[in-house]
Amino acid sequence: MTTNTLIHQININDDKTNCLIKIKLADECKNGHEDFSITATFWEVGKYRGERTMLCGGCCHDDILKVRPDLKIFIDLHLADFRGVPMHGLANSMYHLEVGFNKIPKTDPKFKVEFCKYYMIDIKHFDKINVQDKEYYKFLFHDLGIIKEWKKYADKGIETLEKLTGNKFESKATRLSNIDLTAEEKKTVKSRIKNGYYSKENIKERELTKLKQQNEELKQKINKEIDDKIKSLNLERDVILFLIKHNINTNNFIYYNHSQTGCFNWKSYEKKITQEEFNKILTLKNLPKIKWELQK
Repeated sequence: MTTNTLIHQININDDKTNCLIKIKLADECKNGHEDFSITATFWEVGKYRGERTMLCGGCCHDDILKVRPDLKIFIDLHLADFRGVPMHGLANSMYHLEVGFNKIPKTDPKFKVEFCKYYMIDIKHFDKINVQDKEYYKFLFHDLGIIKEWKKYADKGIETLEKLTGNKFESKATRLSNIDLTAEEKKTVKSRIKNGYYSKENIKERELTKLKQQNEELKQKINKEIDDKIKSLNLERDVILFLIKHNINTNNFIYYNHSQTGCFNWKSYEKKITQEEFNKILTLKNLPKIKWELQK
């Protein structure tokens, strides 16, 4: 049977292991993506399969490998799509190159190994892809053959799963990871390579230009924020000094900076001014231009 849903279960219950392993290639979330997954549930040996006897469940891949090392291909492909692309493969891997991976800082020697293992990349490619330019990064994944290797590995996984299920896989995916390289993108990157766009000197110059631009934007932002705060505080000062100048009791008055509102009678326990007194305040000369309120 031809299908876009391949599911195989492995039931092990002997004197050493009590587990159920599930391998899938399907659009399980009904979101248009067809992804690999392998999960399992382990129970105490010789016990009934219930909540109280469960040892672990879900992505317990280390435990799966102990009992079925031949399933490593599906563990490697876990959450990758039917083309072998890890979840958000390009975007996530580029992010991890910048900030580190799985709590391992990028300066740690173990980072390179763990990064390449997780993203199914030959370690010899690591230094070449360690760039922070999206177009060039995608180009390198194609140029170095990483995309083809992903597809080759996924095809092997599909073939294995087809043999296990007896069904033939046919994709019906409506949403794919953004890994395809257009002719225009390829042309642009090749032109940049030829013109030295990706040389260390030019990269450093662009980074400096970007830093200067960010600093200029930050300077303008801070200046505006401080100016706005000074303006707001000056207005609050003018309001309070205006009331003091006209001998108006401020014990039951509050000024709200965020809305530029002055409110009388906001405290229930303090002496209140009357509506007539409030109306008189509104007629005073040089009344600050804010919103004046009398709490009912």
